[in-house]
Amino acid sequence: MRRHGAALGSTYFLMLCGLYAAVACSGPSREFASGSAGSGGDAGSSAIAGSSPTAGSTNTPSAGRAGSEQGGGGEQPGAGGSPDSTGAAGSNGEGGSQDATAGASNAGSGGASGSGGSAATCPTTHQCVAKAPAGWSGPVIYAPTSVLPGCPGSYPTTSVSGGTGVTGETTCQCSCSAAPQSSSCAAVKLTSYLDSSCTTSSGASSLSANTCLSAPGSGSSQRLTMTAPTAQCGAGTYSPLAAPTFSNAVIACGGASEIPDSCTQASQVCLPKPPAAANASVCVYKTGVDDCPTGYTASAQLVYKSWTDTRSCPNACTCTGAGGVCSASRQKFSVGGCSVAAGGPGAMTSSEAATCLGSDSFIAMQIGAPSVSTAPVCSGGSQAASGALSGAGAVTMCCN
Repeated sequence: MRRHGAALGSTYFLMLCGLYAAVACSGPSREFASGSAGSGGDAGSSAIAGSSPTAGSTNTPSAGRAGSEQGGGGEQPGAGGSPDSTGAAGSNGEGGSQDATAGASNAGSGGASGSGGSAATCPTTHQCVAKAPAGWSGPVIYAPTSVLPGCPGSYPTTSVSGGTGVTGETTCQCSCSAAPQSSSCAAVKLTSYLDSSCTTSSGASSLSANTCLSAPGSGSSQRLTMTAPTAQCGAGTYSPLAAPTFSNAVIACGGASEIPDSCTQASQVCLPKPPAAANASVCVYKTGVDDCPTGYTASAQLVYKSWTDTRSCPNACTCTGAGGVCSASRQKFSVGGCSVAAGGPGAMTSSEAATCLGSDSFIAMQIGAPSVSTAPVCSGGSQAASGALSGAGAVTMCCN
């Protein structure tokens, strides 16, 4: 009877196990705990989507991997509860996510090729010229055989200003007051001759003012002469030397706008052509004296941006008088001793030619005291300046 009862209890127990598969079963005397539901199984991992094709690539994208298998069942049953209570079934784990959609079977279309930019060309109004080498400036425009009247709009900036030579005064000029401080006349000179033609002199003397002069004897002659006045001039000063100037003033013009990437050679640049009327060339320049670089050897000139001036003149100079006229009254007489005036011939002057007087020219004559009728003029001389004048700040200008 006990064995049969034990068998019957086992059968009942197995039926309960069939109904509650999630409940842990033990022997007939085992109590059922009201355990907590088993936790859900981990979800299956999501599939990795296929990678998108790269734009413009020609590779076929790979398909994504399928999702992993369905999640496993719940964990172990809950712990035992009160007798005969049924534990809640453990929840099924979430199924794995659906398979990722496979990557597109067709290859991603290649990106369109970028169209090559059309190469810029140097227009006919411009020209390709060599770039200025290291240490040189430019390019600029410059007229080697003439002078630019100014910088044109295409080359608006004055880059170099100077001249190909320097000129200046080399003579010091004495400056004087024209009016003399004083002036005077010498006495009239009487020269006697042994012949009637004033050829062979027998001596000369100065006449005192208002001396009564008798006519020469037969076969002899006389000549009366008067010199120009003498002047006493003050000291003079040398005038300052005028400032030097460029003997051939020139300018070079720059600031032109280039058209980039329009010449076939990387060593060249596209710049406006010089104005035809300017007779100019494209050039480069460098401070100092140097040989011309490649591309700019057609002509070379030195341009001076300034000058060095060591010229000087003495502080003072001597002024002398020149010109002027002395005159004296002259009166003839009809008898010796100058007692009866006979009239004429009028005053004598230093500027008239001396006349040869024979025995029949007059009987007696009286000469007055000479005086200045026209004042002399004071002036200074000149002399060479000391020192020198030369160009400075040389720039080597090389043109194509």
